Amino acid sequence: MLKGKKIYLRALEMNDMDFMFSLVNNQEFAYWEGKNEFPISLKQQQHWFEKNYKTGYRFIIYENDTNEKMGYMSFKVTDDISRKGLIAIKLVEAARGKNIGTDGLKTMTSFLFNKMNLNRLYTHIIDYNKASLALFEKCGWTIEGAERQSIYMNDAYHDNILLAMIKQEYIGKEDDDFYLSLFKF
Repeated sequence: MLKGKKIYLRALEMNDMDFMFSLVNNQEFAYWEGKNEFPISLKQQQHWFEKNYKTGYRFIIYENDTNEKMGYMSFKVTDDISRKGLIAIKLVEAARGKNIGTDGLKTMTSFLFNKMNLNRLYTHIIDYNKASLALFEKCGWTIEGAERQSIYMNDAYHDNILLAMIKQEYIGKEDDDFYLSLFKF
């Protein structure tokens, strides 16, 4: 378990499939992620878990005070030699505006840089998802560019924005000693 100030991250388990099923089939989430997908069955969700649980790392985000599920976070090493990886985060509506996303992202970033010795983290966010863009920028991430008009959603093409954080930048930008020293034992 990875514990931050407001949240803790627990590895995704098979008994989380109902929660994941509700996230995957939520058309609002699909919109904010820029995904045009058909709803899936619970059996398809369980099959996805069985097929993918060994690739990457997936976590349920819990609020410390309530032990309620507040979302989902994933991480996947995309290049072992260059020490880089991809982060994704989904928050339920009840988590918004409570700094759950900020604490979750900062906790995971600290773990990946301090404990796993990664050098570069990155993510992609559709251009109209201003809340997610603001979250990553608030946490010190840098917009590096865009895949122009790469996502079709609601009768229009949208840019897929690339954001990244480099370990040296993290050390220089993170102003909270809690996160800087987290996972340094």
